Amino acid sequence: MRSIKFVVLAFVVFSGLAFAQEQEGAESNFTGEAKAEFVNNYYWRGAYLYPEGVPAFQPSLTLGLNDPALSLNIWSSLPLKQRTELKDVRDELDLTLNYDLIDEDDMSLSLGFISYIYFVGEFWHSEELYADFWYDVWNGLGFFAQTYIDVDAYKGIYLSFGPSYTNDLTEKLNLDTRVIFSFTKYDGASFAVVETGMLAALTYQMNDVLSMIGGLRWNYNIDAENNQYAFNLAIAASW
Repeated sequence: MRSIKFVVLAFVVFSGLAFAQEQEGAESNFTGEAKAEFVNNYYWRGAYLYPEGVPAFQPSLTLGLNDPALSLNIWSSLPLKQRTELKDVRDELDLTLNYDLIDEDDMSLSLGFISYIYFVGEFWHSEELYADFWYDVWNGLGFFAQTYIDVDAYKGIYLSFGPSYTNDLTEKLNLDTRVIFSFTKYDGASFAVVETGMLAALTYQMNDVLSMIGGLRWNYNIDAENNQYAFNLAIAASW
């Protein structure tokens, strides 16, 4: 319960800081985003981490620099139902350190480190290194590729790639879509998770600070031969 109070309080505080900086109009090398997101299913790499139909509150904070392009993201997932039954996986906290090696209008490459933390029973954590690449081939139609390598508790690899498309439908409304092909394999496991899927997100820019995001994700787990869906709705404050 302490982790829930902490992330909610932190979201409120940093949202207030975003509004204050916007009103002052001062330019700064510091950037940030506070986001409150709700999902109907918590889906991650081939499976629902909570039972299907258990919604979750997933707030996050991102603090960064423009030069160098370095940022720290704090993300959490809190199940809104069956909290007693989910005591072994609830209240996750992830810390991500990201560096934008390339950040152009038509290409980006990010390198980073993630620590996954659970405050259940004994303190549990696992770490990954990652690379995230995107290239705009033509007029919003592009290609992405992601690689995550676990270097701690679950040594293994996750690969994700596919075509992407982004388009400004109006001055304030943006569409972002991806077709996803992915592969997950952990050392010692006798199986690998192979998936295909699609995600689509609409972002509405309410003003210079606030935006609303709505999205849908569909994945088909080829090994398990089942379909998985996740809807999300979020509001974000950026500065």
